[in-house]
Amino acid sequence: MRKLIIACDFDGTICEADFPNIGKPIKGAFKYLRKLKDDNHELILWTCRANKSLMDALCWLEINGISFFDAVNENTETWKELFPEFKHDKESRKIFADAYIDDKQIGGMQDWGEIYEYINEVANETD
Repeated sequence: MRKLIIACDFDGTICEADFPNIGKPIKGAFKYLRKLKDDNHELILWTCRANKSLMDALCWLEINGISFFDAVNENTETWKELFPEFKHDKESRKIFADAYIDDKQIGGMQDWGEIYEYINEVANETD
C-alpha cells in the first residue's frame, strides 16, 4: 500500500457544520481517521477556521483523541522535501494532497466507510 497525503476538512466533514460552534462528530469520522493514520497515510487538517475558532477545533479534536494530523492548513513535511523549490514563505495557499475529503465536494459527503474503502483502492493501485 502506498502512503497518501490526505487533506480533510473540519466543519461538515469531521463534525456537523455549526460554525463558529463545533457540531456533533460525524458518524465514523474518528474511527476512519484513526484507521487512515494507522495505515500510515499523512493527514492534513484543511479548514477555513483560523485564530480562536481553529484553536477550538484543535482542542476538540485532541479531547476526542484525534491529535495526529501531520499538518494544519499547510503542506506536509514530505511534500516540502519532495518539492524544495517551493520555499515555505512563498508556498501557494493551495494544499497538495492525493485525496481531499470535504462535505462541499460535488455529490456531497460520502459515508466515512465508503471514503476509507475508496482511499484503500487508490493506495493499492499499481502503475
